[in-house]
Amino acid sequence: MAYPYEIPSIAQIHPVLGANPNIIDALVFQGVFSSKANGAPLDPEAVEVAQNTVDILSDARTHLPIVTPPIIETARNRVHALREVHAALDLGLQPGIGPFVQQQFINFGQNIAAIEQEVVNIGQDIAQRMARFEASLANTRISSRNRRYIRDPIRPLHKSVDGNGHALALAICRQPQLPEPVEAYHPNAMIGALPNPWDPDIEGYSHANILKLVVFYNDDFGIVPADRLRTRRGKVRTWLLDFE
Repeated sequence: MAYPYEIPSIAQIHPVLGANPNIIDALVFQGVFSSKANGAPLDPEAVEVAQNTVDILSDARTHLPIVTPPIIETARNRVHALREVHAALDLGLQPGIGPFVQQQFINFGQNIAAIEQEVVNIGQDIAQRMARFEASLANTRISSRNRRYIRDPIRPLHKSVDGNGHALALAICRQPQLPEPVEAYHPNAMIGALPNPWDPDIEGYSHANILKLVVFYNDDFGIVPADRLRTRRGKVRTWLLDFE
């Protein structure tokens, strides 16, 4: 006897499991990768193994956050799908509702995967918002400190805008293209990062130095194309002193 249709693995329905070392490297979790191909010989131990996997995943919830209730529900549904096929073939019946069950199983998995991805996206968005908030809060303190200790070397602010600012730099460059050192500068810094190295001597900055800061912070500091170098230095300094 053979399986009349494919029964996917839990990891096929929840790809996040296949990307987690705690799952991949642990022998006890290998049941999540078990699948049954259409036409494969009936495995008499498949239902028991599937049920054991449900029990293992249920126990793992206490110490592995990646094991969510939808994953456990998929594991339970997989037991039902296997049991339906095995019971029908064992009794000499045609598992007529199998294709329907299989499609519902796949649809359920796709819906859960979409929900999980949405949760991941929301989590990333919240993390980004929190990082921007923390960077802005830190910048307010640093800016205040720069104003109070005006004779000390000025301190840099944390990056609070995502992405590189090549487009902003080009807009104020007054040239058809950016200088090569600026064009080649791709810091790809995270929110909260500081420029490294940092030169506190703003009055000694060249046009290229300022354009690199624009790229790093993805902020033009209020500079416009007509601004001369002295004015640009002043706007950078003002930004460092009066961050809002």
